Amino acid sequence: MRRAFVVAVAGLLISAGPAAGAGSLTIATSVSPHWLYFGDTVTARVDVRFDARHVVADSIRVEPSLAPWEQTVPARTSTTTAGSIGHQTWDFTVACISIDCLTRGTAVQRFHLPPVSVTALDRSGANIAVRSSWPVLRIAGRFAPAHTVGLRPVFQLNTHVPAATYRANPNAFALVVGVTGGLFVVLALALGAAAAVRWRAVRRLAVDATPPLARALALVRESRDRDVDDRRRAASLLARTLSGESNGLRLTAAELAWSPSDPTPVRLEELVQAVETNLEESS
Repeated sequence: MRRAFVVAVAGLLISAGPAAGAGSLTIATSVSPHWLYFGDTVTARVDVRFDARHVVADSIRVEPSLAPWEQTVPARTSTTTAGSIGHQTWDFTVACISIDCLTRGTAVQRFHLPPVSVTALDRSGANIAVRSSWPVLRIAGRFAPAHTVGLRPVFQLNTHVPAATYRANPNAFALVVGVTGGLFVVLALALGAAAAVRWRAVRRLAVDATPPLARALALVRESRDRDVDDRRRAASLLARTLSGESNGLRLTAAELAWSPSDPTPVRLEELVQAVETNLEESS
C-alpha cells in the first residue's frame, strides 16, 4: 500500500509539471473564410497568449504542419504586451490546389488543416509544447463531376500573355517626346548663345577715359536738376576727388554735401565754377 501510494504521488507530480508550464501559454486558432471554393486562399491565424513572468517571449515558435496545403505568402507576425501578459499573432495564407483537396463535384465537403504546435521555454529552461486543431473548412467544387468514373482532371496553365494595349500609339508618342525634347535643347542652346553674345558685347564696351575730376564736375552739374540726396552724393564725390592743393574747395564741397541746409543748384554751380577757375589758374 505504501509503495503504491508513493508511486501514485510521484505520477501526479510528474504530470503536474507540464500542466503548470502549459498553463502560462495558451493558443487559439481561427480560419477565414470558413467556406470557400477549391483553389481559394485561406488565412489561418494562431493567437498565442503567454505569461511573460514564466515564458521567454523570444523562444516562442509556431510550427504549423500545413501539408497538403501550401503557404502562398510569408507568415505575418505581431506582438503586443500588456503588463505581464503577452500576445503574439501569426497569420498564414494557405491554399490547397493539389489533388488531395479536390472536391467531388459542387457539393460542399469538410476538410481539416493539420494540427498546429507551439513550443517555448519557461524561465527555468524547461520546454513547453502546446498543440491545437484548426476549425473545419468547407470547400465546394466549381464544376460538376466528370461522367467517366475515376477520371482525374489535368490542370493546364494559360502561359500565353495577352498582347499589350495602349491608350495612345507608342510610336507616335515616342516621336512627339523626341521632337519636344529636341526643341527644348535647341531653345536652351539659343538662350545660351544670346547670353554669350551679350556678355561679349559688355566686355567690348569702350572704357570711359574721362579724368575723375572732370567726371565728378559733370555729375555735380547734372545733379542740379535732381533731388537733394543726389546733389549731396555728387558734392561728396567731388570732395573726395579734389587733390590736396585744393583744400579750400574740398572743404566747401564737403560742407555742401553734409550741411544741415539742402545744397541749392546755385551753390553747386558756384562750386563747379570755382573748381574750374582753380584748374585754369593751376594750368
